[in-house]
Amino acid sequence: MMADQLQMARRRGRTSLAAATAIALIWLLGVPPAPAAADPATLDQIEKAAGVDEIPADYVIMADTSSSMRSGDRYNGLRTSLRAFFAALSPADQVTLITFDDGARVVYQGQVGRAPDTLVGKLPASANGKATDIGAALEKATEALARPGAPALASVVLVTDGRHEPPSGSPYPLTEGYGWQQLRKQVERMDKQSLRAYALPLSGATGASLLGSVFDRPTRLNASSIGEVTRLLQTPKDESRKAKVRSALAGEQGKGIAVTWPAEVTRLSPGDNEVTLTVRSTTSVIPQDLVDMEVASENPAIRVRLGSTAISVPPGGTATVPAVITWDAGPHSLGYSDTVDVDAPLRLSGTASSPWTATLADELGIGFQPGLGGVDVTGHGSANLGRPWLYYLTLALAALLLALVLRGLYLRPSLYGVLAVTAPGGARSRISLSGRGRRATLSRSETGENHAIRTRVVRQGRAKRLRVDVDGATMILSPDGRRTHRSVQFEWLDGSQPAHPAGPQRPQHSALRRPSAPPSGATTQWLSSPQPGPAKPAPNGPSPTPPAQSPPPQSPSAQSRPSQSRPSQSRPTQGPPTQGPPAQNWAPPSPAGSMGQPPSSSPQAPPVSPVVPTARQQPGHPVSATPPPSAVDPDGDDELPVIDTDIARIE
Repeated sequence: MMADQLQMARRRGRTSLAAATAIALIWLLGVPPAPAAADPATLDQIEKAAGVDEIPADYVIMADTSSSMRSGDRYNGLRTSLRAFFAALSPADQVTLITFDDGARVVYQGQVGRAPDTLVGKLPASANGKATDIGAALEKATEALARPGAPALASVVLVTDGRHEPPSGSPYPLTEGYGWQQLRKQVERMDKQSLRAYALPLSGATGASLLGSVFDRPTRLNASSIGEVTRLLQTPKDESRKAKVRSALAGEQGKGIAVTWPAEVTRLSPGDNEVTLTVRSTTSVIPQDLVDMEVASENPAIRVRLGSTAISVPPGGTATVPAVITWDAGPHSLGYSDTVDVDAPLRLSGTASSPWTATLADELGIGFQPGLGGVDVTGHGSANLGRPWLYYLTLALAALLLALVLRGLYLRPSLYGVLAVTAPGGARSRISLSGRGRRATLSRSETGENHAIRTRVVRQGRAKRLRVDVDGATMILSPDGRRTHRSVQFEWLDGSQPAHPAGPQRPQHSALRRPSAPPSGATTQWLSSPQPGPAKPAPNGPSPTPPAQSPPPQSPSAQSRPSQSRPSQSRPTQGPPTQGPPAQNWAPPSPAGSMGQPPSSSPQAPPVSPVVPTARQQPGHPVSATPPPSAVDPDGDDELPVIDTDIARIE
């Protein structure tokens, strides 16, 4: 046996060296190595993996203690062999030790434990029996096998050197009969997973063959000498361990490898789809390998590439296989939506095996061929070959452009209001900015300046300001604010507040409306044609009552309009007094009356038109009460041209 183990170790060394050399050559050549197949497992490895030491077995040992065993030191040799046998058993194994001669006795029953000397010490120190009752020993062995809680794996060993020679009164006087039949029926009724019987005769004339009368097909272990008993007792132990392996692997038949496809297979996208297949072992003890893997597709538009073609799966464990599923969905279109669907049946193929297969078949007679399940799946994909992103991008650009335009409109408002430009001499120009867009260049004809003026409205925060560029300078005007550049004053009138006075105006084609009725308490003085009357009283005297007289004639247009007057202003006259009769002054009574007389309930002013001077007052020129024809409003809109004429006011 030692030579066989040494030869096996040398063979494994040569195999490992060859594998290492092959891997080195592949690495140097740059070729990716294929997964190496696992080495076949030995029986010891399988027993260890199966946990046989944790599986209890039942051993029933019947030892002959008749006086004939003393011949050739057989009994002492048997004790030595049994000690070695007990030491090789698993601590979880159970032993029933039976001695027989003129009767049968159970000297020990229980677990082997780790002290074989304790079991051997239960045997008699010497063999002194006067008979050999093999029937009684088989009866005790049958009872031990049928005891409650006995392991399902059992081995029966009969060691004797003589024939069946029972004492008188034995229930088994002969080698056959009713008693022997009852023992066999008891054995047949036993529910054992494995029950093996071994007969070990120590001499040529022996009754070990009677073991077959009770147990089926017992194994005969012939020992040429007592020294061979130790080796022969190894056979029941080895067979028992194999029975344990068979018991551990009994549930492995019909199991194998199950493949699980990921959910992404049913949600394929155009192009490459990286997925991961899960390979699970349904066995609990036997390891498995899956080699030569590939995936076939019935749809040419779908192709599958596996990242590995061979994997090892531990018992009850899982392994993963990366894969890339490529879907050629066709070219994209310019439409917003162009949906394409695809269905493709996929099948994974490969060879499932186990590194234990050969050893199980050769050593244990177990044929294990794992199955492969879950290999079929239908891949599904749906895609939009249109270009919706192009539409989204267009909308985004349009929104951005609109935002920029709105921002530009906000930051560059339209021009509005009036720009007032006042020259150093007091001449003032008013230029309307409304309707000129967002920026305007004012010509010299509009402003009266020597340089063109560029204007636009800008924002400072949320407030609007007028930017004025003139002669290389920039001014920012707030609403109704004024800035001066080279003695020229610029003012932006946005219409929210009255304009600031800024000296005399540049002559404009504007109109002067007739003055409205004087306010309460004011005195309106009218100029009339010369009429005779009393002289003007002293300044401190009472005002005389004007004589009743008819009002001066009025033009038709003046008669149709309500009476209006201009406030009286005091202005000294120039030159000598006017020739002719003195002018008469008439003033409508004040609300409080005059000279202590109450005012009438409905006073009416005399229909006399206000005086509109036609020429500058000069010495010797009378003031006419009737307006000249040039001063009469030709269109009846109550507006008369402004004439730069001094008017002599009469107090």
